[in-house]
Amino acid sequence: MKNLVLTLDPEKLQNPDLDLRYVIPDLLSTRSDGNIKDNGYDYEDQESQSPPLLAIFLIAIDFPAALKSINQLMMGEEVLGNNLSSVATLYLEEENCRAKISFSESLA
Repeated sequence: MKNLVLTLDPEKLQNPDLDLRYVIPDLLSTRSDGNIKDNGYDYEDQESQSPPLLAIFLIAIDFPAALKSINQLMMGEEVLGNNLSSVATLYLEEENCRAKISFSESLA
């Protein structure tokens, strides 16, 4: 299992609807046949004076399959009126260390 963090910048969202914190994990869980599980959310301060990021925590049982499902959602459609490909950042989290994972049209 892998821990993933999906961050959203509220200043870049076309529709900054807080329901995204529930809708995104639900969509990913459904589309991945349960491979991706919701693991909560939080707000994370940025170094600048910008508002905090919305951080959605996910658990992936099969990491490669989960990555493909997340990528398809981020690159392929709008969620609550938001094109997430330009406002979301995905990280793999291991032992308090995060590695950024880029979205790719080749995976979508």
